[in-house]
Amino acid sequence: MLKISVDKFKKTIADLTISGREIAAKKEIKPIQFGEVIREIKTDLQEEIEKSEASFVEDLENAPAIYISKKNLRSILYNLISNAIKYRSPDRKPEIKITTKKNNGYTSIVVTDNGLGIKNEDKNKVFDLYTRLHTHVEGTGVGMNLVKKIVDNAEGKIEIESEEGKGSSIKILIPIS
Repeated sequence: MLKISVDKFKKTIADLTISGREIAAKKEIKPIQFGEVIREIKTDLQEEIEKSEASFVEDLENAPAIYISKKNLRSILYNLISNAIKYRSPDRKPEIKITTKKNNGYTSIVVTDNGLGIKNEDKNKVFDLYTRLHTHVEGTGVGMNLVKKIVDNAEGKIEIESEEGKGSSIKILIPIS
């Protein structure tokens, strides 16, 4: 048990270190292709994707690229996609839809899943550091806090629509530079 606790603590420290670097990456802003980053993440998560039999629908035509550091975009998408797989419903295979578009001065990234969903009263808790709403899977409670910091640093917004037992839709809005 001590070894497991130490390993979790090391992972938390590593996540926080990455958090600091991700925020600093704001200086590395250039157009990044969504498709390229999503392919890299799918490669990293290949084992989990295959094990869960997750399927993906991607609609990136309306905004194929975004002006942001690649590290930050990767952190955002990695957390949203891995959470969609991690917090899947035991009753169905994960279906993950990723949509991008430009409107009202923002590039929006929407990741929708058919997973466990989030209780209405818990939506804001998602972003609290070290908070985990579902404890039956591994995690540190750092990922969504990191996403929020990256989005806030970019002067963006996050919106969550979710229904417990049906799934979630998380929309990230990043101002068009």
